[in-house]
Amino acid sequence: MKTRTTPTRHRIAKGSTAVTVTATPPMPQMKVSAVVQDGRAQAESFAKQPRKLKILLNSALAKANHIERGTFKELWPYLLAMLRLVRAFCTGKYKKISWESLILIIVAVAYFASPLDLIPDFLPGIGYLDDAMIVRFVYRSVRTELERFMEWESGLEQAG
Repeated sequence: MKTRTTPTRHRIAKGSTAVTVTATPPMPQMKVSAVVQDGRAQAESFAKQPRKLKILLNSALAKANHIERGTFKELWPYLLAMLRLVRAFCTGKYKKISWESLILIIVAVAYFASPLDLIPDFLPGIGYLDDAMIVRFVYRSVRTELERFMEWESGLEQAG
């Protein structure tokens, strides 16, 4: 008989506002696509609440500044691009993205920001493997729109 545990909720506090990020319980047979699907409702909630999305983004940026990047290898620039896209969306500078792609990117950012997920981040050497798998899955799903954002971003840098 298989038992299923309920997801663990973690609070990310910033100032007087806190955001709750749900960590998926460890399930050996869970597929990456199922994890992404499970995160959609939470991502839609973030997308509709810019203040909470900014708190999530700040948490993910703080984590990105101090983790070992080796696990992400060639995905690192795309994870950073996802974070920049979310920032540009929050500030209203970039809105040329489909709702579906935005939600998938927010799923990846929320999963990355959460310290406890399928493989807890604190485990040396393997803690970020699941994060990298989610980022890879989302990147493959939104590649065209992410590249369009990066081109838009490059145009801003050249103009500035």
